[in-house]
Amino acid sequence: MTLPATGRFAKSTLGFRLGSTLVLALMPLGVLSVVQTQSAQNDMLASTLEGVAGASLKAVQQQIDLINDARISARVMAAALPVALSERGSCSDRAKAVNDDLPSATLVAYLPMSGLMSCSSTGAVHDFSSSPHFRNAISRPEPMVMYNPHGAVSDTAVVAVTHPVFDRQGAQIGIVSISLPYFSVAPQAYADPVALWRPVYLATIRGDGTLLIGSDPGRDLDSALPPGVTAASLAERAGRSALLRDEGASRILSVTSVAPDLYLLSIWQRESAGIFSPASWVAPYLLPVLTWLAALVAASFAASR
Repeated sequence: MTLPATGRFAKSTLGFRLGSTLVLALMPLGVLSVVQTQSAQNDMLASTLEGVAGASLKAVQQQIDLINDARISARVMAAALPVALSERGSCSDRAKAVNDDLPSATLVAYLPMSGLMSCSSTGAVHDFSSSPHFRNAISRPEPMVMYNPHGAVSDTAVVAVTHPVFDRQGAQIGIVSISLPYFSVAPQAYADPVALWRPVYLATIRGDGTLLIGSDPGRDLDSALPPGVTAASLAERAGRSALLRDEGASRILSVTSVAPDLYLLSIWQRESAGIFSPASWVAPYLLPVLTWLAALVAASFAASR
């Protein structure tokens, strides 16, 4: 009766010698395979993190470009206003002209230090003297960008771009304020060579980690963050993405700066990745193990012959 190949190999000294020799001979190839696969995984991870960060930045690029345009318009208007006010020119006409050049703005206005707005592109009159955002804007004579979830005039979420206005003696007499609509953004999915990454949670946060707008209103920020990540540390991660593993699941956390003290948090999750995918922990060892198994089968066959 002929024994199966595995049985002959187990009882054959020649088969054991051949198998051991082939395994040892292929050891350098196995080590090289592991190193090359791990290197490929690292390169793919770096490419994926860069791609996810790019997708997040692209989603808020329109908002960033609009803020930059508004900062230029506010600076130009603030430089021209002292002359216009001293010559009793129409302040509202200048505000409307700036709004015509920046049609996306919901409000262009000049606010004196008293906070009583009577010069605006819409003709509205409003007292901002008790507004914490106005008090913050005049607290330091410098340009600012602030997020307001409820604009006093528009009653919608706005990004306020302000610039101080000085008289001819250099004393601050007020601020120019341009209110921009805050866009709700959703980055597009990003596909790497292994799987598709989709944003599963989006949030707008302040620099101190305060949640402003979240894609899941019924969920607090801390429960959405991966273990070991705090809301207060998110601003420090701006401009880069990180791969975080939790209970076998991989997630990418990306933080993008939209404006000073305004950040977009996006958490991405892999849609599909099997245990035999190039990104799994098995991948570096799969090729050498299969090679060694093939060597043992070849040795068993050779011994039986």
